[in-house]
Amino acid sequence: MIPKRPLVRCAKSLGKSALWIILIVNIVIFMKVLSKGLMHSNSDTVYSHDSRHMQSVSTTSKSESRKVMNETFVIMVANTDANNNMIGVDDDVDESIDISDGTQPANETKNSEVETDRLEELQDDVQKVEPRLEELKKPVELAEIKKIDISINCSDLNIQSERCKKDNLTNVTNVVRTMKKVEIPWFKKEWRFNSSAAAEFRNLLEQECHTSELFLATQKNVMRNTTLPYEGEPRKRLLITTQVHSILPEVMPYSNVTFKKCSIVGSSGILLGSKCGQAIDDSDFVIRMNLPNIYNYTADVGTRTDFVTCNPTLVRSGFAALKTKEARQDFINFLQEFGNSDLYMPAFAFKTCTEPSFKVLTTLRATGRKVLFAHPSHMWLVKKFWTEKGVNAVRISSGMLLFTIAMSLCEELHLYGFWPFDQDIVGRHVYYHYFDKNAYMLNKKKRLMHWHEMPSEFALLKELHMKGAINLHVQNCTAPAL
Repeated sequence: MIPKRPLVRCAKSLGKSALWIILIVNIVIFMKVLSKGLMHSNSDTVYSHDSRHMQSVSTTSKSESRKVMNETFVIMVANTDANNNMIGVDDDVDESIDISDGTQPANETKNSEVETDRLEELQDDVQKVEPRLEELKKPVELAEIKKIDISINCSDLNIQSERCKKDNLTNVTNVVRTMKKVEIPWFKKEWRFNSSAAAEFRNLLEQECHTSELFLATQKNVMRNTTLPYEGEPRKRLLITTQVHSILPEVMPYSNVTFKKCSIVGSSGILLGSKCGQAIDDSDFVIRMNLPNIYNYTADVGTRTDFVTCNPTLVRSGFAALKTKEARQDFINFLQEFGNSDLYMPAFAFKTCTEPSFKVLTTLRATGRKVLFAHPSHMWLVKKFWTEKGVNAVRISSGMLLFTIAMSLCEELHLYGFWPFDQDIVGRHVYYHYFDKNAYMLNKKKRLMHWHEMPSEFALLKELHMKGAINLHVQNCTAPAL
C-alpha cells in the first residue's frame, strides 16, 4: 500500500540538509499550483454567467489548490518558521482576486457620486428654464416680437456646465434665433395713425418755426417801406415799396383751414410702378414740388394738385424767363396739368429769385391762379430747426420745407416719393426723378458742397413714421377693389 504522505515520511528519515532541499522543491511546486489556481479563478469570474460547467471546473481547481497548499503548510510548520511569509503571500492573492471581481477604486466611486450630484443640479436648472421656454413658444404677433425679453442663457441661471449650454438649452436657443430672424422691417409693419404724436410734433414745429404766421409773405408780416433780407443772402435786402407790398396777400392764406388728410408727392423714381395714384387723389389736399411731369404717370402719382412749388430757375431755363409772349403762353399751358392749384415760390430766398417770381405773378394774374411767396424768415427758421435735428446741409430740400408747412395745415399726413437712395427696398435701381432718367443725386454729384442731405432728412422722417405721426410710403400701393 502506497503511503498517503511519502514526502513527510522521507523527511523524517533524512538529515537536515536533505530536509532543506525538499522544502525548496515543495515551495516551487506550491508556487506553480498557486499560479494555476489563479488562472482557474479568473476563468470562473469571466465565464460564470455563461457556463455552469466552467464554474464547476474552476471550483474543483480551487479545492485541489487548497488541498496541496494545506499539505505544504504542514511540512512548513513541522520543519521551519517560514510559514508566516507564505501566509502573507496567500493574503495578497485573495485581495487581488476580490478587486478583480468588480470592486471600483475609491476615486472612481467619488467621481460617480460627484457626477450624480451634478446631474441632479442640471435637472433642477432645466426645470427653471422650461417655464420660460413655454412662454417663448406661445404665439405672438410679429409686431410685438421686439417687446419680448429673449435674453435667456445658462449664465442667467448660474449654470456653468458645458452640457447645459450645449444640450439642455438647445430648444431655447433655437426659439430665440428664430425670433431674431423674423424681425419685421419698419416699412412692412402695419402703420396706424397716432394723432397724439402728430399733434405733439405739430406743436413743436409751430413753436420753433411759427408756420401759421410766417410761412407766406403777407401785407401783415412784411412792412411797407422797409427792407426785407434774403434768406440765403442775409446781407442783401429788398426794399418793400408800395408796389411790392400791394402784390402780397392781405391776410395769411389757409389760416383758418385744417385738412383731414393730406399727401405730399415727391419726385423720387421709387414712384414708378407704385400704383399709388388713386391713394394720392383720395386725399383732401395734395402738395407737389417743382412742377413735375404727371401727365404720363397718373397711375403712379395721381392727377390731383392743390399746392405746387415752382423753382425760379425752372422759369429762367425752361421758359426763357417769361420775357416773350410765346414763353408766357407756353408756361400758362404747362400749368394746366396742375389744375387750379396755388403756386408757391421762394421769391426772397436769393436776389436772383425775385425777378422771375414777380414775372410769374404778373403772367398768371389773368388766369386767376394764386402765386404765393415764401417768407424768408420762415425759411430761415425751418433750416435752423432741422439743422439742430442733425441735417447738416447748405440748403434744406424743398420736400422738407413743404413737409414742415403741411404739418401745420393737415391732421394726417402721407408722404410719397420721398426716397433719396439709388436702390429701392429690394435692390432695384431708382432714378432721382421719376420723370427724368438723366437727373442725378445732388448729394453725390456735389459731394463736397453737401447742398442737400436728403438721407439725413429721410432718417428723421422715418422716426416720425415709426411713431405714427406721419405715413412714409416706400412700397407699392395696394390697388383698390373694383
